[in-house]
Amino acid sequence: MEQLPLAGIIFALLFFLYALFTISRRSAAHRKKLPPESGGAWPVIGHLHLLSTKESTHITLSKLADKHGPIFTIRLGMTKALIVSNWDIAKEFFTTKDRIFASRPKLAASKLLGYDYAMMGLSPYSPLWRHARKIATLELLTRKDEKLVVEMKNLFADITLNIIFMLVIGKRFSTAFNRHDGEDCQKALRDFFKLFGVFVPSDSFQLRW
Repeated sequence: MEQLPLAGIIFALLFFLYALFTISRRSAAHRKKLPPESGGAWPVIGHLHLLSTKESTHITLSKLADKHGPIFTIRLGMTKALIVSNWDIAKEFFTTKDRIFASRPKLAASKLLGYDYAMMGLSPYSPLWRHARKIATLELLTRKDEKLVVEMKNLFADITLNIIFMLVIGKRFSTAFNRHDGEDCQKALRDFFKLFGVFVPSDSFQLRW
């Protein structure tokens, strides 16, 4: 009998391990009474193939909610995401259960671009995060009485840089640099967020190794 090619043996082994992992995870979820997981997941990519460009994401998730109920999970790659389409459940997440859902996953992009999870939008739940959120709520996101229609993209960029520079060097961004240097800094900030989107979940495995 001819031996199977090495690639076929490796594929069969990986498929067996994936099936074993999926079965054990589903049985563990059943024991813990976790929300149901949507069917149709593919190996490695999970349910990403369902989020096509043919229709908006919220419409796709709405159809899944009609099928699985107001709370269920999907897998974005190897990461599990919780989908909630019920107002009462969502309110509970932001009130009585807010501490559980206040944290963020530890991604490779968050660690490398966020100064080891030090940035407020990327850091996990901690005293540092609570203090930064308080400052942002009181100083950055306070409601104003004036009602104006403004272009918010450049405004938020200026506010963000002014706060960062005040914390670091004690000067506003608008007074620390001239117009040309200021535009370069704003471009660097835009490039930062663009680069953040380049990272993929598999990068996390490299950090562990």
